Amino acid sequence: MEDQDELFFELKCDGDSIKITPVEFIIYDSETSWDKNWIKTKIEIKAGVFTGTYRGEFMTHDFVAFKKELKNLYINLDSSAKFEGLEGYLKIDIKGDGLGHLNAICVANDAPGYGNKLTSYFYFDQTYIPHLLKQLDKIIEYFPVTK
Repeated sequence: MEDQDELFFELKCDGDSIKITPVEFIIYDSETSWDKNWIKTKIEIKAGVFTGTYRGEFMTHDFVAFKKELKNLYINLDSSAKFEGLEGYLKIDIKGDGLGHLNAICVANDAPGYGNKLTSYFYFDQTYIPHLLKQLDKIIEYFPVTK
């Protein structure tokens, strides 16, 4: 099993970054698979002069869906990929221009529904996608979808 310190995915661009690190499953007193798929995460952001760290909650399905969309974006460079949890702690929307240039808009929300929001922008190219896919593979292996 991978060292849990290596479990994260991160976007980087010109000194700015956003890093999502799954910490542990959130164990609810429930029999449903829905509740068994929640993951507590640490979100770290550096955008210009702004930096911050906060906790968020995502589902195993969010990482799987993002990986699928990234794979499609790598093949179809004019498509998009989105990472977004049900609770609204973070939204990453990556769009391709068809030529290999990618633009990501990230909206971080420290307390969804009434908290503060920080919007940041990342620009990179398609050669970064395989690296993200490898990071997501590690997360999905360590935090598999429970059925």
